Amino acid sequence: MRIRAGRRDYDRQDIVTAPDGQSRVFETSGLTQTIRDGETGAVLGRSTFTATGVEPEAFAQPAFAPPAVRVGAAIVEFALGLYTYYALRNDPYSRTVLGLSAQEFVPNPQGGTNPAIWVGPISQTMLDAACKRNGQVEKITNKVTRRVRASGLYRTAQEFANRVHFEIHQIVEGMNDPNFKSEISFDARQKLAKYGPPGSVRLDLLESSVPGTTCIYDYKTGNAKLTLKRAGILAAMASKHFPGTVRIIVTQVKPR
Repeated sequence: MRIRAGRRDYDRQDIVTAPDGQSRVFETSGLTQTIRDGETGAVLGRSTFTATGVEPEAFAQPAFAPPAVRVGAAIVEFALGLYTYYALRNDPYSRTVLGLSAQEFVPNPQGGTNPAIWVGPISQTMLDAACKRNGQVEKITNKVTRRVRASGLYRTAQEFANRVHFEIHQIVEGMNDPNFKSEISFDARQKLAKYGPPGSVRLDLLESSVPGTTCIYDYKTGNAKLTLKRAGILAAMASKHFPGTVRIIVTQVKPR
């Protein structure tokens, strides 16, 4: 347990430590989050979650500060670890999101190295503003899950999950909405593939929300984790299907 007395500049502080001992500190104050190096305390990035996605914030750096820790994929890995921790808690009063820039997954990005990343629980109202169809996605997921469970037409947990995914896909496909895409598969070369071939990665649901923002819904009937590799593929899918994607918001949808 970590106890700190006195004034502090954040509402919540999460320290994420990797197996190699490196750590990152995520300090959240309202909707603004500062990411620090766990050893030096140096600020690596600061972002605010808004109705249009994650917006990077400027921050002061001392003139004689120690060399910055390399940002980008490394911070995304720490953020994914924190995202998984909160997502598995399945708090009914808030929704856990991972907000980031599509640029985080571009090799050798141009135009700066400070990440635009935000991870943690937000209010349903804030999520509604950023991903306008999330409430609809949750209702569909809950309704289909109850129906499949009541039917008993499955023998294993995997069959149950597959049936839930397939029925949600049928509903979304029937809407014929170009800004609402479900069950998209990529093969090992990150090329579009037919539904669920061996070795492919399947994305559950994509929403093109406010201009430049793509919301990724990853519904889970089990406790699978979102890995860096999968997050990168999800980001590639978002950019491919909605080329104007600048910001990405990932939220896990678990049936309630």
